[in-house]
Amino acid sequence: MRRLVLVLTSAAAAALCLATSTDAKAAGRDAASARVYVRAAHVLVGDLIENVAAGHVAVDALIARVRAQCPDALSGAPDEDNGAISSELTDLVLFELIRPDFPAVREFLHRTSPLHWASRTIEAHVRRQASGLKAELAVKPPAICSDLQLWAGSGFKVIPPGAVAFVHSFQRAEARDTEGMIELLDLISAHEGRGLQGAVRSIHGEVDRFAGAFLRGYLDEVAELSKAVGAPHALSESAGL
Repeated sequence: MRRLVLVLTSAAAAALCLATSTDAKAAGRDAASARVYVRAAHVLVGDLIENVAAGHVAVDALIARVRAQCPDALSGAPDEDNGAISSELTDLVLFELIRPDFPAVREFLHRTSPLHWASRTIEAHVRRQASGLKAELAVKPPAICSDLQLWAGSGFKVIPPGAVAFVHSFQRAEARDTEGMIELLDLISAHEGRGLQGAVRSIHGEVDRFAGAFLRGYLDEVAELSKAVGAPHALSESAGL
């Protein structure tokens, strides 16, 4: 859903610029940028929806790999929440769900990065959202079995550096997208451009469709991964299970 937030934010910002600019040339350039951006966004949304099934398949493959390589790795772990390990498990499921989207996101950035906007506010907003997407693309998946075995081998005292690095980088990218979503809601509620209203409404509908399909089964998948590694009750509870 984070990539969809980027789409709506930029479309609404472009509409605001078109409505308020007094410079015809700048407004014309922004109108052209908005059209390209929204077209690219529409393609991205479609790709994300198509990739949902592949994301769930990727999670199933992760669970199968863990069952084969490190079953019950956390057997004997203390029955208390450990922020880094529980976050690594839940974030890794999310990462696998979105990993099939990466080629589509890269293509979206390729299409929209050359665009420029007369409004400094819009320019900064779009660049910030692009930065968030690039941060997400740069996240490296952890060696989950190695991390869990390292933690177990230390008597469940030493938090694996790989777990900490993964959770930090993944959640940092998530935080940027949350900020963008808040800005998006403010922009759309206050400024709806006539020429883009239809496109924004269409994307809203696609967002809802995507969100439902993306999140369907997520908690069950986290529960299955936790069960596969023999996570104690507290770790599962920390994931909201």
